[in-house]
Amino acid sequence: MSSTATPPPLTVEQKIQSGLDAKARGNDAFTGGDPKAALKHYHTSVLYLAGLDQMGLASMMGHVTSPDGGDVSPVEEGDKPDVPPHKKHLSQTYSNMAACHIKLQNYPRALDAADRAAKADPTNIKAHFRKAQALRLGGSLQQAIDLLKSVIQQHPQAKESLSAELALCEKTLQAKEAQSRNRWKGFLGKKPDVLSASAGEGEGEGEAKKLDKGKAKAT
Repeated sequence: MSSTATPPPLTVEQKIQSGLDAKARGNDAFTGGDPKAALKHYHTSVLYLAGLDQMGLASMMGHVTSPDGGDVSPVEEGDKPDVPPHKKHLSQTYSNMAACHIKLQNYPRALDAADRAAKADPTNIKAHFRKAQALRLGGSLQQAIDLLKSVIQQHPQAKESLSAELALCEKTLQAKEAQSRNRWKGFLGKKPDVLSASAGEGEGEGEAKKLDKGKAKAT
C-alpha cells in the first residue's frame, strides 16, 4: 500500500512569491475588465502574505531575535525599513481589492479593503485615495474631504496625487448643497403661506399665553 508523502511547508520566500504571483494574476484580470475574477486572485494573495511567519520574516530581513524577544542582530537602525516588504505587498493587494469593489459599486467593502490597506502600510497613498473614492461615491462627501486634507497634511508629497480627488469631492459637495437650497426655495415658492402660517401660529400662541396669565390673575 503506497502512501503519498506530505509536501514540505512553504518557506517564507516561497509564500511571498506565491502571494506576488496571485497578485499579478489579479492585476491581469482587473486590467482585462473582470474585477470579480481579480478579487479571487487578490484574496489568494492575501492568504499568503497575511499569514507569514514573523520569525521567518525576521531572519529573512536580517533581524535575529533572542529567546526573550530582544533584537541581537548587528543591523543598524537606519537599515531597518519602516514598513516590511511583505506589508507593502499586502497593502497594495488590499488597495487593489478596494478598486475592484469600487468598480462593482460595493462601497462598504471598498472602505473595508482600503482601511486594511492603510493599516498594513500607512504610507500607501493609493489606499487613502481609494477610501476617499469609496466615501465620495457612497455619498459621504465631507468625510472624504476631511480624509484627503488629513492625508495631505501628514504626507505633503501626496498633494499632487490627491488634489484632483479633493477638488472633485468639494465640487460635488457644493453642487449637492446648492441643489438642496434650490429645492427648498422652490418649495417655498410653491407654498408661500407656509412661513406666514408658521408666523401666525407663533402670534396665536403668544396671545393664548397672555390670556392664560390674565385668567390666572383673575382667579
